[in-house]
Amino acid sequence: LLSRTAEFLDDSQGPFFMWTHFFDAHGKHRPAPAYREKAIRLSEGAWPPAVQPEAVGDKMTLYRGEIMELDRMLSEQLAQLEKKDPGLQNTVIFFLSDHGQCFGENGYVISHTPSLTQATQHIPGVLYVPGSQGRRSDFAVNQIDVLPTICSLAGIDINVQIQGVDLSPIAKGTATTI
Repeated sequence: LLSRTAEFLDDSQGPFFMWTHFFDAHGKHRPAPAYREKAIRLSEGAWPPAVQPEAVGDKMTLYRGEIMELDRMLSEQLAQLEKKDPGLQNTVIFFLSDHGQCFGENGYVISHTPSLTQATQHIPGVLYVPGSQGRRSDFAVNQIDVLPTICSLAGIDINVQIQGVDLSPIAKGTATTI
């Protein structure tokens, strides 16, 4: 995947939109050996603990290893973007997970499909807007907010029928809620 994003960035001229979906932490959890070993080494006291550790076994640790591996991939992709746009002065980045994973919540073990628990619904999201200060918002946001936010930042008018809200005022520090 990273070779494809590097090729895309090398070939792109002018403004572009790039969406990358890392699927690595889905399905059977098989992190590369270095990340498996690191996850095992850091597993004691890791947070959050599995709700049903006896049912989960080492699967949560392996999942964490895959997340560590994804962190490295994200770092590589950010380096690719830095090569295209030094200092990321013209690059908006919206990073988020598609869902979380259950490790015993409400009886769901190594699953996310039927669950509406915090384990699957409370996901990370980071919006980087050039020139803005980093901040954490207590404003609850949703994946449905991605489209209006990206459209606004790209200067594209948002159709009134589009659901979600533009989060760019929060990212820019001009608002704390929408």
